[in-house]
Amino acid sequence: MIPLVDFPNGRGHVPIVNSLLLAANVGVFLLIAVPLWGTRPVNGPELGAYVHAMGAQLTRPEEFRALVRDLSAFDLYLFAHGFRPTAPSLGAFFGSMFLHAGLLQLAGNVLVLWIFGDNVEHRLGSLRYLLAYLGSGMTATLVQWALVPGSPTPIVGAAGAICGVLGLYAVCFPRNRVRLLWPVPPLRMFEVPARLVLGLYLLLDNVLPFLIGSGAAGAACAAHLAAFIGGAGVAWLIEWRAVSAAPRDATLRSRRPARDADVAGALEQGRIDDAAHGYFALPVADTQRLLTCEQALGLAHALREQGRSDAALVVVRRLLRDAPSRAAGAAAHLLAGQILFADQDQAASAYPHLLAAVAHADASPQTADAARAALAEIAARQKRRIGTLYRPRAVTAAPQAGTGPSR
Repeated sequence: MIPLVDFPNGRGHVPIVNSLLLAANVGVFLLIAVPLWGTRPVNGPELGAYVHAMGAQLTRPEEFRALVRDLSAFDLYLFAHGFRPTAPSLGAFFGSMFLHAGLLQLAGNVLVLWIFGDNVEHRLGSLRYLLAYLGSGMTATLVQWALVPGSPTPIVGAAGAICGVLGLYAVCFPRNRVRLLWPVPPLRMFEVPARLVLGLYLLLDNVLPFLIGSGAAGAACAAHLAAFIGGAGVAWLIEWRAVSAAPRDATLRSRRPARDADVAGALEQGRIDDAAHGYFALPVADTQRLLTCEQALGLAHALREQGRSDAALVVVRRLLRDAPSRAAGAAAHLLAGQILFADQDQAASAYPHLLAAVAHADASPQTADAARAALAEIAARQKRRIGTLYRPRAVTAAPQAGTGPSR
């Protein structure tokens, strides 16, 4: 099955870093691999070192003859510039992430990065995304190096870095969907949850090969798993900080001392600055039972009306963390989705909140309708449309006149 596109994937963001990474991987392959592929290597010390190192791992004479017969100048280039555990170098440690041993390896990595990377970049920001990508690739290389320190086989490819991106994606976008192509006639396209795609990828391409494999192949699978777990851990930390850390727009005009009783009282009197100052001045644990659900929603709405959407979102996220099943949960999910989509242009992050608002047992008709309208707008603004346009079940369950996307 070949992944084609994920949903949602909004049009408002240009993934600059992800595009540059894609261009770097493809460009290096076209400029280096393609010219050297059909070229026979020049006889010399590099050729002797390659044949000696790689031939020592073969057990049958026919394998050695095939190695010599099929040898190209590109094989020597990978041997010289890929990261070899037996001869590590700092340049190869970074550069090996942009080298690929073959067209299929490159195509698979580029396809996955193109589909999943842009949403992750949008969620993290360009700089943090670049650091996460490079950090995941280096983590995978270090793990494989530690597992097979005596292997002369060069470690190349972006799979480790991309596994880190997939780990980030799995945590940040738990309700996203992926359109898949069944490439065997009759061709079919269908949608499945993104977590199912990622889970099957981990199981079939990494966990099972790791369990039944050995040597460099098993170590590579372990390295990919380590990068995925590392990316998921970073995403979990980011999500935790989004709830626990002070928002960027929490600097308020009030300078009164923060006391528990002041927050609810100030809110009831309409002193939003005083209420917000008291709320965010307290330790996170002290805000759990500070306000009722209705009061917390009121504070979030008031902050949003003042243009402080980051602060409003933190209040709503804390409410959902502390009382996820309360009657106000549907309204809280709706507000979180509206802030993320309308104010911050984070359609993929808004999507699970809007779905939760529709599915909530205590959702009012007005709340459910508003969430469906936002879901329909997200579908209409989908950046990549391959095959039938996405129509989430939450939208089609009760279509709105003039709001549903056209096919």
